[in-house]
Amino acid sequence: MTERDALSREIDYYRPPKVVRSEMLGWLDGKALIHIANVIQKEDDEKPMTSFMGSSPMKFVRNVQDIKEYGLNHPNDYKAELYVFGADFVHFSRGIKRVWKMVVYIPEIDRYIEVDANYIAGQAISGFNLEGHEWLSNLPVYEDLPLQ
Repeated sequence: MTERDALSREIDYYRPPKVVRSEMLGWLDGKALIHIANVIQKEDDEKPMTSFMGSSPMKFVRNVQDIKEYGLNHPNDYKAELYVFGADFVHFSRGIKRVWKMVVYIPEIDRYIEVDANYIAGQAISGFNLEGHEWLSNLPVYEDLPLQ
């Protein structure tokens, strides 16, 4: 079914996400990777167990042990790239939702992980400075936009 057919029948349609902004912010050293891995592990440990449809309780955790190990092997080397992406997701019933994500990519092990901007902001991480990226301090997670 085409988007036009879905609109005429008032059926929800979905467009593939469209990246509207992609920017490399800089490089992270091994100490920053260790910090990010520790924060993610702490968050995952604090997550409550959840059940789905009567199944046994479980929780989803992110495996960051390889990232932490890589950081331990290269503590002072700038080996990871930090990116920010903005993408538009379109649904007929919900309109356009712009989603912002920060991603750390480690080329040598071909590994990436999504991170919270708060991990990076300020002086919390040695080896990275957000100067010149003031718009990141007010980076929303989601923005609702009118359907065009």
